[in-house]
Amino acid sequence: MTGEGAGREEALLEIAERVSDIMEKACKKCRIIIAQGEVCPICGSSDLTNKWSGYITVINVEKSEIAKKLSIKVNGRYAVSINS
Repeated sequence: MTGEGAGREEALLEIAERVSDIMEKACKKCRIIIAQGEVCPICGSSDLTNKWSGYITVINVEKSEIAKKLSIKVNGRYAVSINS
């Protein structure tokens, strides 16, 4: 592309990068959802993705049967499905 078309394409790519940076990410290892950063605060993994869907919120890990079944040890929001 030349001229105006190339400028628009570059602007769209820049916007897409910014949106990707602000999207919440899920840790592929422990599934916690984080709003910022590049390292999981729970397990320390840097293998994060913005390709996830559905979530559960654990507000009392000691009493949550779901947390026990999923081996969740920390309150938070966790991705139900992580897509490759």
